[in-house]
This record gives sequence, structure tokens and C-alpha cells, in this order.
Amino acid sequence: MRKDLALPGLAVAGGLVGFALRWWQLETAYNLDTQLFLPGHPASWALVLLSGALALVFLLSTRFQRCPEDFLPAFRCPTDSHKALTAAAGFLFLGAGVLGLLEGMNQLALWRAFPESKLVTYPLALLLGAALCFPTGVGVLLLGRDTCRGILSRSASALAPFAPLTGLIWLFTCHLGHGTDPVLMRYGWTLAAAALFTLAHYGSAGFLFGQRRPKCTAFCALLGISVGILSLGSRPRGLGSFALSCRPTWYTILLTAAFTLSALAQVRALLHNLSDLPLPELERMPPSEAEEQER
Repeated sequence: MRKDLALPGLAVAGGLVGFALRWWQLETAYNLDTQLFLPGHPASWALVLLSGALALVFLLSTRFQRCPEDFLPAFRCPTDSHKALTAAAGFLFLGAGVLGLLEGMNQLALWRAFPESKLVTYPLALLLGAALCFPTGVGVLLLGRDTCRGILSRSASALAPFAPLTGLIWLFTCHLGHGTDPVLMRYGWTLAAAALFTLAHYGSAGFLFGQRRPKCTAFCALLGISVGILSLGSRPRGLGSFALSCRPTWYTILLTAAFTLSALAQVRALLHNLSDLPLPELERMPPSEAEEQER
């Protein structure tokens, strides 16, 4: 079985099924008057069972006999699809940074008008996470280029840790925004996606610093892809009649999409290289003098 194709395909397919189930759950099982989910609704049970089944499959399927010794042997992937995924992820991170700054400024203005309504740490965490999206996006673009070329630059290595740091701030921000919410089902999927993406990108960055955990990295990336797509199964804020706590903001949508595409590119390359499959040769221009001096 081609794990590099089957497992990412299963992660995306499972996420799309979860997306539909989440939409069904919010359409039929959420009571706007009580702000609670109907107990025992089949959509809620289906979401839990689907996530558990995917987690079990990914846990059993990510067993490897060897471990790459460095970053490039683990994540090199000279294919056009890899370049497209990393490029899209990088630009989505940049877009999420812009929207995050706008959302953070709006939340800061609300705090100034009503300081007793929320803690100032929430808008500050939003602004910090949005600011980190910019070096993260540049780092993803550089790593995508370098893993295609097979030559790792110092700038890409220096920016690689920003992805897990951005995920960590996103996780903290999500907790701050819903810390007093007693209904975990309203925000738990986004919280889980942020945690899984943080661990997956932390694991991939660890290959640059001698901390190699391919099983944990692949598992968190695959499950994060599924849960991330699932978490977006609702109308964005500003549309429809859902409670605000159940609807993702546009910043959350772009950030989730960016992490999903980045994790998909990384886990495909990692599974391919751990399967000892031959790498295709990608025609490319020779490196410029500036890139030669940087290396």
C-alpha cells in the first residue's frame, strides 16, 4: 500500500465527512435558545466515532522501521504538487496574518469600550498570533522551495520554528476566547486542531535540531488534517443564525487552511521517504549567487 497516498487521502476524506457531519450537527442538534446541543443526537455520536476511528487507523498505520537522520532525507519532495501545496500554505499564512491583525484591533477596541467584558490578554494574543503568521508564511515558502531543490538554506532553517510557535499562540488564543464556555462541543474541534497542528509542525522542525520523531509527527499531521477540516463545518461569523461561539472567524478559517495544507505537504513527503520510494527528479534553474552565498 502506498502510505504516502492512502493515508493523506484518508485524512482529507475523513475531514470532509466530518465537515458534513459538523454542519448537520449545528443545523439540527444545536438549540439557539439554550445555547446547548441536544443530548444523544446521531450527528454528535457520528463525529466522535469518526474521529476515534481515524485516530486508531492513523496510530496503527504510522509504524516505521527506520528514522531519517536529518531534515532533508525526511521531507525532500521534488514534485510540482509539493511546491503547489507549500506555496498555497505560505500565502494563506500571510492572508491569515492580515485578517488576524484586523480582528485583533477590533477586539482591542471592544475591550477599550467595555474593559469589564473580557481580559485584555485575548486581543493581545490575537495580535501576537497574527504577527507570527508573517514569518511563518515566509518560512513555509522557503522550506517548500528548499525541499524541492534538495538544498536547505539558513533562512529557511531559521524560520522553521515559527510554525509551531504560531500554532501554540493559536491554541492559547482559542482557550482564552472560550475559557469560560462550559460546552466543549462548541469549540473543542478547533482547540484539538490547533494542538495537533502545533505538535505536527514542532515534530517536523525538530528534525533540524536532532529531535526526530517520525511516528508522532505523521500521526499528529494526519489527524490534524482531518480535525482541521472538520472544525470548519459551519458558516463563518457574520452569516446565518448560529451562536458566535460555534462559528469560525475568517482568521480562523484561513489559519486552519494554511496549517492543513502545510501539514499535508509535510506528511506526504515524510511518508514517501520513509517508504523508501524513489524520488522523481524535478527540473529546476541553478541557484543564484545570493543563494550560494547564503548557504
